[in-house]
Amino acid sequence: MINEIETPMTAREACKLLGCSYEFLLKKCQAGKVPHFRVGNRYFFRATTIQKWLAEQEQKSLQEPLQPSSKGIRRIIP
Repeated sequence: MINEIETPMTAREACKLLGCSYEFLLKKCQAGKVPHFRVGNRYFFRATTIQKWLAEQEQKSLQEPLQPSSKGIRRIIP
């Protein structure tokens, strides 16, 4: 049985999947916060890895209690 190799996504394609800007994604990659690999100076992503990572992030957010804001409630006056 031959395993199919998943075609990697570019950073721009990953932005569409994640719903974030290109600059935001690159900053998170440089900080080691988003799973990726590099070829030269280009960032690549695997859809299955990103989807698994998103599910893990979601589970973490459900397990962590909400922290109250130190700034309090902000009132917007029209």
